[in-house]
Amino acid sequence: MTLRVPPGVAGPVALGRFALEYVRDGERHRLAFEESPRVARVASAERYFGSLDRPTWERGVIVDQYNALRRSVAEKVQAGRAADAVAEVQKYRADIAGKNEHVGSEAVARQLEEAAGLEKRLQDAAAGVAPMAPMETKQLRALGYVIGRPGSRK
Repeated sequence: MTLRVPPGVAGPVALGRFALEYVRDGERHRLAFEESPRVARVASAERYFGSLDRPTWERGVIVDQYNALRRSVAEKVQAGRAADAVAEVQKYRADIAGKNEHVGSEAVARQLEEAAGLEKRLQDAAAGVAPMAPMETKQLRALGYVIGRPGSRK
């Protein structure tokens, strides 16, 4: 889930009410926050990045965000929109690289190198130099699901 807060808002901002409903063993469950979660705008990037839980941020980038990118890129390629897939990878790399300049994660840097390889492969496909075979896009999407959900396979 991505939440957006209006830019320029100072101080704490309430994010609203949240609840999660699910069924387990045929029984319906509901989890809800007692109070509305809040976020606060920080004065500097250094303060923000200094307060990050680095292992959680790394896992979020390497597992969640990168595998969501893989799935999205595979869908774009299958729909014949390889150029859009290239642009999405470029945006991802620029965004994550900018954040990693502050965090300095070697694991994220390695993952960005992998993303550069994916970008090159997509550029070749978009230029018609080496079109992606349907099986290759299926594998890309499958990786996005399997690796993106650790523990989902035994």
